[in-house]
Amino acid sequence: KHARTTRDKYRVYLIKVDSLGSSLKFQEALTFGYQVLQELGERFPSKPNQFNLILNLLKVSGKLRSTSDDELLAIPKMSDEEKLFALEIMSTLMTHAFPLEKDLDIGLLGLRMLQITMRYGLSKHSSRAFAAWAFIQGSMFNFDEATRFGRLAQKFASRFDSPGCEGRTLLTNACFVWHLQRPMDEHLDSLLKAHQ
Repeated sequence: KHARTTRDKYRVYLIKVDSLGSSLKFQEALTFGYQVLQELGERFPSKPNQFNLILNLLKVSGKLRSTSDDELLAIPKMSDEEKLFALEIMSTLMTHAFPLEKDLDIGLLGLRMLQITMRYGLSKHSSRAFAAWAFIQGSMFNFDEATRFGRLAQKFASRFDSPGCEGRTLLTNACFVWHLQRPMDEHLDSLLKAHQ
């Protein structure tokens, strides 16, 4: 209400989403966060289903299949402020959807983050989207692709001075990706670093 700029308004929205989640009001955080995303032009289904996930999975898969690692690493930084806020809200919502075991929400958020990144450029939250893609690939037994995108996610995370984003990316990779092709004890240091 008292925000002077659009940026201030979205900062307040982000604080509210995070505050709700920190108070363990995860569903309220998701509901409010999706309202904010709709205001930013990012609509999500109110009751996501497998069809929604598969449709978005196919869109992203086709785009990533035809893009080399070098092309992905050459994606410029994002400059669209509304899309930057949208990615930040989506990343926060992924965190709050996890305790509710809302796998469809997590998947759709990660896929949308990838679509935005491919179209508008990289942000500090893009690494989390690529780590989510690595996780999805691993769950479909595409272990080589999971490892490939897990590594790319780490490279993206290291481009930004954001220990929080780098830690979340490391955590996703260490818990859900790297163990697919390497023994768990080989990346315990990554878990420790993510915790710090």
